[in-house]
Amino acid sequence: MKKSLGETIKYIRSSKNISQKEVCLDKISRSSLVKIESNKTIPSILTFELILKHLGIEQEEFTLIQNNFELTSRQLLLEKFNKINTSIRVKQWLSLEEEMKYYLQTQTDPIIGEYLSIVKALIVIETEDDYLKASQHVLPIWKRISKNDVWFIDDIQLLTCIFFMFDDQIALTISQRLLKQTEKYLHVENIKRIQNNTLMNISTLYLNQKDYTNALEFIEQTIHTAKKNEYYMLWLFSKGTKGILLCLQHHPEKGLPLIKDSIRLLRELDQLDIAKALENDVERYVSIDIKTNI
Repeated sequence: MKKSLGETIKYIRSSKNISQKEVCLDKISRSSLVKIESNKTIPSILTFELILKHLGIEQEEFTLIQNNFELTSRQLLLEKFNKINTSIRVKQWLSLEEEMKYYLQTQTDPIIGEYLSIVKALIVIETEDDYLKASQHVLPIWKRISKNDVWFIDDIQLLTCIFFMFDDQIALTISQRLLKQTEKYLHVENIKRIQNNTLMNISTLYLNQKDYTNALEFIEQTIHTAKKNEYYMLWLFSKGTKGILLCLQHHPEKGLPLIKDSIRLLRELDQLDIAKALENDVERYVSIDIKTNI
C-alpha cells in the first residue's frame, strides 16, 4: 500500500538517522514538521523542497519510496512503451494498448491518452502498412504541441515517436523545431540522444527529397555530435550514410570506403541489425549490391 507523504518523510528521516532538528534547521519550525509527518498538514511546495534537500533525496526517488520502491502504474506503462522500441513487436503493442485502456478507465491522464494514440498508430503501421491512417491517430498531438512556443520534455518525447508517420514536409518541420526545442535540455542525457537522432532524421528527410547538399550538412553534424557524446553506433551509421551521400554526389571513391568501414565495424561490434539497416539503405539509395561490393 502506498505511503502517505508524511509517512514517507518520516520513514526516510528515520532510516537515515536524521533528527527532526537536522531537517528543520532554521528554515522550518519543528512543530510544522511534526504535523507534516503525522499527516495533519500538507507542506507548501517550498517547504517540501526544503525537506527533500535536508533529507538528501530527489523528488523522483521520493516518489519511488512512497510507492514502496515500486514504479507507479503510470511509470510502468511509460517504461513498457520505451522498451518496446520498434513497431514490429505488434503483440506487445496490442497488449500495451489494453493496459493503457484499462488504466484510463480510472485515471484522467492526457499524456497516457496520447501515448495510447501512438500505440494505435504503430499497430496500424505494422498490421496495415498505412501511414496515412496511422498519422490520423497522432495528428491531434502535433496540432496541440505545434501551437506552443515552448516545448517541454513530454512534448519532445511524444513528437520523437510520431514525426515519421507524416509526409516528408511535415516530418521535416517537426524535426527542425525539435532540434531547436532540445537546446535548453542538453544537460539531460535522454534529450542529448534525441537531438542526435533528430539530426540524423533531418538528414534522411533531405536525402529522401534528393537535397543532397542539406542532407550532407546535417549528417556532418550528426557525425560530430555522436562522436562527442560517445554514441558510437549512431556515429558509425551516420558515417555510412555520409558514404551514401558522397556516392550520390558522384564521389564513390570517397563514399564506398566509408560505407565499407562502417558496416565492417558494426558487424565486428555484433550490431547486426544496424549493419543490416545500413546495407538496406545502400541498396535503396545507390543500388549497390552489398555482397558484391562490400
